[in-house]
Amino acid sequence: MSHLDHILRTVRERGAHEEQWHALINVYFRGQDCFEQIEKWAADNGLMVSFSDSAKTCRFAIPRK
Repeated sequence: MSHLDHILRTVRERGAHEEQWHALINVYFRGQDCFEQIEKWAADNGLMVSFSDSAKTCRFAIPRK
């Protein structure tokens, strides 16, 4: 299981997952548009994502309807 699969599973089990963005942008989402890539990946998997500049984290969650 990849780390991205782990994030998806955790969000589905617990409702949210917070991740240091350094690992994501150094391994999975590279380039100038890395945060846009993360947003697209989240949306493609039915998740929303928010970023914390101060904590350097991404918080993934299931969107409320």
